[in-house]
Amino acid sequence: MNQQRESAGEEFLLQHCLRQIEQHLDWGDSRFWSNRDFTELSDRILDKTGVSLSPTTLKRVWGRLQYSSRPSLSTLDTLANFLDYDHWRAYKLTAKPIFKSTATPTGAPIKVDKSKTESSSNYRLVIGLGLLGAILGFTGIWWFSPAVANEVESLQAADYHFNFRTLAEGLPNTVIFDYDASAAPVDSVFIQQSWDDSRRKQVSREGHQHAAIYYKPGFFLAKLLVDSTIVQERELYIRSEDWSCIVEQRPIPVYFPKEVTHADGLLQLPPAAIEEQGLSLKPQPPVVTFSKVPSLSQPLYSDHFRLKTRLRHDYRDGAAICQYARLLILLKDGVFIIPLAQAGCVADLNLYLPGRQFAGHSNDLSGFGLDVQEWVDLEIEVVDNRVVIYVANHLAFSASLLEDPKEIIGIRYQFEGTGSVQSLAIWGKDEANPVWEDNFGFIAAE
Repeated sequence: MNQQRESAGEEFLLQHCLRQIEQHLDWGDSRFWSNRDFTELSDRILDKTGVSLSPTTLKRVWGRLQYSSRPSLSTLDTLANFLDYDHWRAYKLTAKPIFKSTATPTGAPIKVDKSKTESSSNYRLVIGLGLLGAILGFTGIWWFSPAVANEVESLQAADYHFNFRTLAEGLPNTVIFDYDASAAPVDSVFIQQSWDDSRRKQVSREGHQHAAIYYKPGFFLAKLLVDSTIVQERELYIRSEDWSCIVEQRPIPVYFPKEVTHADGLLQLPPAAIEEQGLSLKPQPPVVTFSKVPSLSQPLYSDHFRLKTRLRHDYRDGAAICQYARLLILLKDGVFIIPLAQAGCVADLNLYLPGRQFAGHSNDLSGFGLDVQEWVDLEIEVVDNRVVIYVANHLAFSASLLEDPKEIIGIRYQFEGTGSVQSLAIWGKDEANPVWEDNFGFIAAE
């Protein structure tokens, strides 16, 4: 019975939290919020907390999309952060006067004395929560019977099997997941390809295989979930020993062969090659991505390395006026994202370091603004978890890393429009010999 009341109390507090956010935003009744409103809220949450909750996730939390799971703890923590609380637990402690429960031995009936003001108040609260539960149960939003909720909370990883095998080399690559979730107390069983919950698919509780396509190389932490509880995780690498070049689009990106992207000693994708595929550069330019996740001769780690690269943005027409470019250093379950743009557009940049995010709206990222049409030398050096970033041979930013060291597994360049890369080199602790070097056949003039 205590667990039942605790579950109801969590739902009550969540609804109270959402109402507080609505009051803070002052956008009117959330039932009439548009898609743009949820996108704006997603952006505001990212700016304030450094955590991205997608518009789809927010719609589920607000009950605008039917979904059988309750929000994850990380989602609750982020909502609490947005209201200036350290985490969801802190919010719950502060909000205790709103939902005040009395200790009752397990299995004992709840005694209500209507003659006392406090007991009468608790009685009304229990009735109100029962009504709320009935409404949520009717709409199918995050609600289970208490018995099922208890079973979900007590899931044991040993009761579930989850493994995978890849079918090909290179990209795209299909992965076959073998699973056994027959022990699940509910039908809501999911396989999620990575951290991105939009890559989550419901599978049969009685089934044993699920196939999924990976379109980009990288490290992925695939998950088997029962409801919103992760019961098994598997580390999955999709390798690319050569550079892959794609134009981003869903559901399937557009791939370009090496003979198009490797020319004149450069890694590049000319605008004409994009248009030849029937893709338009206007009004909104596409995102061009170059990625490589090779098998390195020796490991590189995020707490001690040096990287130098030279890149250039090659398109500035129309909505590409800001010439956004990004270097991503891909980690095992993490990433560095180093942004570049024309100087007048740095307010919209976001710099990501492992465990930290710095938004241009609230941090001085002016060092990342320059004429990106010219060749730009970018250098990142990390020694003992202290990162220093140089742009065009000038100090642009420095900060400490907050996460434990992680293995560097790949590099990705992104250009809004298109761009070129002339050279790349990465050193580990041996500063005389780079672990990874690529000049794409470029020969400097003597």
